[in-house]
Amino acid sequence: MSEGVRLRPLETADLAELLALARDTGHAHYPAIISVAQIEYMLDQRYRPELIAADLDRASRRWDVLERAGRLMAFAQYEPV
Repeated sequence: MSEGVRLRPLETADLAELLALARDTGHAHYPAIISVAQIEYMLDQRYRPELIAADLDRASRRWDVLERAGRLMAFAQYEPV
């Protein structure tokens, strides 16, 4: 992996930065295919702090983040099967 790049589990302290990244990503990439109202609906349905915090307490859900120089660059949510 590149120097200064780290993949790690999401922590509660990362929530504000993750939500900002999700919002920036959604508004940068989805307007060509869905409306801004639909983007906001999706963000509200999937990226509310209380929903993600609850996921962090569930063994069946995982959130990982990729950070570079201490800044979140990407994230993934998944469920092992």
